[in-house]
Amino acid sequence: YVPPAAIGYQVQTPAVTVLDKGTRFGVQVNPEKSTEVHVFDGEVETQSRRGKSGKNSPQPILMTQAVRYDESGTLK
Repeated sequence: YVPPAAIGYQVQTPAVTVLDKGTRFGVQVNPEKSTEVHVFDGEVETQSRRGKSGKNSPQPILMTQAVRYDESGTLK
């Protein structure tokens, strides 16, 4: 459960910013500095913090989906 006041909460890792859009999710930064985002319920939006201009658009991640960004902020 995410209270309405928490919607919009951000988690920042070295590679990515994760925006909570009313959900349950997990974020893991691995030893090689890659970031994994797993959405259990609802939706988040991810955006590279290091990607090159024009390739840095927000990416919606939906329930049951997961993504991985490498250490350079590239979505894999």
